[in-house]
Amino acid sequence: MDYQAELAVVRELCVEHLGEHVGSQLAVLAKPGFMVDAVGEGESAAGRSRFGGPALLEPGTAWPECEGVPLSLFAVLDMEALGPWLGEEPHGGVGLLNLFFLYPEAGDAWEVFGRVDLDDPRLCGVLAAAPARAVEVPAPAGAAVFDSVPMYAEPMVTLPDPWDDVISRLDPGPDHAGTLYEDVPNMLIQDRFGSVWQEHSAIEGTLLAGQAFGWPNMLSNGPSPAKGERAESRHLLQLSSNELWNWSEGGWLHFMIPVTALRDGDLSGAWTYFDGV
Repeated sequence: MDYQAELAVVRELCVEHLGEHVGSQLAVLAKPGFMVDAVGEGESAAGRSRFGGPALLEPGTAWPECEGVPLSLFAVLDMEALGPWLGEEPHGGVGLLNLFFLYPEAGDAWEVFGRVDLDDPRLCGVLAAAPARAVEVPAPAGAAVFDSVPMYAEPMVTLPDPWDDVISRLDPGPDHAGTLYEDVPNMLIQDRFGSVWQEHSAIEGTLLAGQAFGWPNMLSNGPSPAKGERAESRHLLQLSSNELWNWSEGGWLHFMIPVTALRDGDLSGAWTYFDGV
């Protein structure tokens, strides 16, 4: 799949439904991402990317914890396989990215949730490993252990949610002067393009389907969780409730990270966001 060709398709779609003035503004916000899912028949895993299983860490790397309780390994992203599609979009360099979270149903984790804020960065961890030095590290006692499932990654072009803050800064132009759309561009995008984009970008998957990188695909159709000091954050991975794990009321969990840290290869600032139904 050619990214520039896909961008051209997205731009044509934006302009067709929103007009040149607004459509071209939305199109330039596009970012590369992936639909990720369990490998199906006739599909290949994205390198060593997978859901669950043991972590892939360099020898001597400490397993992440929060207040003495071990986090659980949810996914490994193989950036040697995923990086080429992302191009210049910051993604933490080449290597293996291990994504951990304090799963509420594991060991003493629930007690920790009663003492810390849900946006506390200690609840998650992203650890990188050089592929040549990475070894399988089983989870310690107290962490959840999920079946290892090879990950398929389908390249895609993503756009921000219609209610994302970045959409509110679009210029509706003279065609919408004096209308509600002039003050709330988000409603213009939602009304004229929301269902069109959902239909265009929908990719069928199993219950493990999620998204890596790109603009967050928001289940609750709300603004991006990246605000304040985290406003310039990038999306790493969205995990849906599925047959391996479950979030409150069937929601999603998003892994985010400040873009400056990601460009510098500093993964310590990663944070998570619960996206409810």
